[in-house]
Amino acid sequence: MKLKGLTLFLICSFIFSLRTSAQQETVYGHSVADGQAGNCYFSIGQPFAMQWGDDSFLFTEGVAQAHLINLHFSTDTCEGEGYSNICFQYDAQTLPGVYRDSCYRHAATRGYDSVLYLSLNIHPVYARYDTLLFYDRVRGNWQEGDNVIAGTTVFGCDSNRYVHVIVKPFECGDPLYDDEDNIYGTLEIAGACWTKENMRSTIYPDGSKIAVAVIYSSPNAHDTTGNLATYGRLYTWYSAVNIPEGSTLPPPYDADFDSLVTGICPYGWHIPTLEEFQALASYGADALRSTNLWLQPGTNSSNFTARPAGNYNPVNQRFENLLGKTFLWTTEPVNQYAYTTQIRFSCEAPLFIPEQKSAAFSVRCVKN
Repeated sequence: MKLKGLTLFLICSFIFSLRTSAQQETVYGHSVADGQAGNCYFSIGQPFAMQWGDDSFLFTEGVAQAHLINLHFSTDTCEGEGYSNICFQYDAQTLPGVYRDSCYRHAATRGYDSVLYLSLNIHPVYARYDTLLFYDRVRGNWQEGDNVIAGTTVFGCDSNRYVHVIVKPFECGDPLYDDEDNIYGTLEIAGACWTKENMRSTIYPDGSKIAVAVIYSSPNAHDTTGNLATYGRLYTWYSAVNIPEGSTLPPPYDADFDSLVTGICPYGWHIPTLEEFQALASYGADALRSTNLWLQPGTNSSNFTARPAGNYNPVNQRFENLLGKTFLWTTEPVNQYAYTTQIRFSCEAPLFIPEQKSAAFSVRCVKN
């Protein structure tokens, strides 16, 4: 608590009946103002002096002057801490707010009194409580269990965030989050856990930018926001498996699974192999296609929900085949080509055809 200031106030202890008003006079270096009947004049540190119109003077000794010494104190405290002073007290249950109180400390023998004025600001303690649920791995600096992020306000009050982190094994059917917090449904099919939607991410799991991650756009389908939400993005094979465009390098394999390629998929997931796509063939194209959007809708009895996302053709330099076909990358390269799984509105079964690696197609992910 800091002393903000000391101010001397004078309160007259006697009331004088004035017969006439007097003009302002200066007596012993002090101003004396006009007075009306029932008012009184005062000065500081010397006898009271009043000059009347007939040049007579009235003196009153300083002992008769009641001097009020006014002490101002201001302090800050935080909710739940409590505060006490000589004359007043606040307990830990006092609500946040600004409180002002005063009390007389003592009465002096010569008429001098003092009073304390307290301005007390009780500031709230800012605390936020969250529970975060992660699957398989702890993200960033979060640790499983209780986490506390502490801060301090300008008032010295704690500003804490309490976070309880739960990490549980991923179960197929749970939502999958990529590193941009896009959310994908998942399903169990053909002995593996697949995403039910095409990828929409523009960054790899390490945070680096994906070179080619485009959205279908054409004169007849120019709503890129809607196209992104419905069909996801289109990626070159190079970008899908995370190697430089035009590179002859093999795709990098997962550190724990030396035959799987993470690519643009979240950690713990991978770009499907040709064999994993071939395992879907027994369902037939009709069972894999969604029940809307296609020129010839499917039954989607498999719940795979393949949508006719089309592709980008680098030779013709245009987007093509929306509503009629979807192309999904595999990790199987063949020289300057790589195998795709193609589902078409007019074919009864999926097709497995190599395409140029520089073309842009859709990507699904499979859990490791």
